[in-house]
Amino acid sequence: MSSPQTSPASGSPPTSSRRAVPVVIPVVVIGVLVLMLAFGRVKHRDPGLTEKQARYLQDVEHLGGFVLGDLCLPKLAGAIAADDADELSAAFAKIAGAWVPPGIDRIASRQHGAVTVTTWQRIEQKPADVVDGEQLVSWLRDQRHRFASIDAVRLKVKRMQPETAGRLDGPWNGTLQLNITGQAPEGRPRSSTFELSCRLGSLDDQLPERDDWFLELVVDRADITESSRPLMEEMTDETGIDVARLHDNWRDVSGPQTPALTGGIYLADYDGDRHVDCLVTDISGPVLYRGTGRGQFREVTDLVGLPKSFNELPAAWGDFDNDGDPDLVLGRRFYRNDPAEADGNSGRLFTRLPSLDTGLELEDAVGYAVADVDLDG
Repeated sequence: MSSPQTSPASGSPPTSSRRAVPVVIPVVVIGVLVLMLAFGRVKHRDPGLTEKQARYLQDVEHLGGFVLGDLCLPKLAGAIAADDADELSAAFAKIAGAWVPPGIDRIASRQHGAVTVTTWQRIEQKPADVVDGEQLVSWLRDQRHRFASIDAVRLKVKRMQPETAGRLDGPWNGTLQLNITGQAPEGRPRSSTFELSCRLGSLDDQLPERDDWFLELVVDRADITESSRPLMEEMTDETGIDVARLHDNWRDVSGPQTPALTGGIYLADYDGDRHVDCLVTDISGPVLYRGTGRGQFREVTDLVGLPKSFNELPAAWGDFDNDGDPDLVLGRRFYRNDPAEADGNSGRLFTRLPSLDTGLELEDAVGYAVADVDLDG
């Protein structure tokens, strides 16, 4: 006799196991598809440089930039500065050919006040113009002799690469820049810059121990600048700007981490006297210098109402209220430039305004920029 069976009451909900089937299957399918797509992207993503390519580029940078640029060329620049004929002759002893300005292919001199700029450009590299290492050394020494005294001789790599891509053990081609600065006879400032093309027989870590680096050297361009008088002159002490109070990352260590930004310089004519005024922000506090003419300044920070014990660094000048005078954002503070009774401040006073009055909610930042973006004046 079979046992009686019971059936669910009419209207009762289906069991949970039956309800899970249609829900679980789509979720599983979607999950599998997501994983397949994700792994598919990773698998087919462009890998960029291979390890071999990356290592090759590192080797090129090491040999061309460090070995040649940082270890070898400074020795050659020093030989030019010292007019060391033996050192120069050794460097170009095995050169197969060199091209130097034999005369003038193209020359143009331009006068800019006290400054004369002469430019020479090679038009073509003629086999008949080739010179040997001895003549090249003579030409280099002649460029040195055009200076009565030398300030600096710099010889730098602009571009350097193997002649055959992928081969480090063959010849190398590249461009260099030679710059000589100093004083011509009678103390005239002079600067000579030469753009050079070169070919090296090899380039490896042992190059600094050898002398015969170059197979070919071509002078492609020359720019000669000479002035009848000095163009710049040291006048810091005469300006009235106290540079000794400024933070120096090389000397001043105030904590475990030296700040990357220590201040800035912001120029404006805050008092409308047609002399540039100078705001200097610094970790030790901001200082406003009022320009009095002839490159001289007077410190007026307290007189105009600006704080001296305030170390937020970013600042920006701008006529925010359209009254014709530059106002100031200093750190997260806003200062309005107001007229005041003259008391050494040129009749101006900076009034700090709360954010509620300006509508500016300034956040901590490394800098500000002011512009009329919507052109409404």
